[in-house]
Amino acid sequence: MVNMVIAGHLSSTTLLASIGMGNMIQNCFFIAPIMGINSAIETLASQAAGANNQLLAKEYHNRGKVVLVCIMLLEFIVGLQTEKILTILGQNLEVCK
Repeated sequence: MVNMVIAGHLSSTTLLASIGMGNMIQNCFFIAPIMGINSAIETLASQAAGANNQLLAKEYHNRGKVVLVCIMLLEFIVGLQTEKILTILGQNLEVCK
């Protein structure tokens, strides 16, 4: 947020656009899926623990860790290629960099 305020005072439209695009990509494609999956795992594990089935709760927890690590690795690979992906989609090259 502070970055956007500073970029707004610098009168650089490409800098402001790149910060805004970076924030939206980060929120939509990286943070939201992790939060959604984490919430689903939390619900399942809580229900299992509430039913006094600690073994099932541990199983949900451990499976959730594996799923989240796999998704984070996939997001890391996609994140490294974001500039190429955005240029293929027709975004401004200066904003993508």
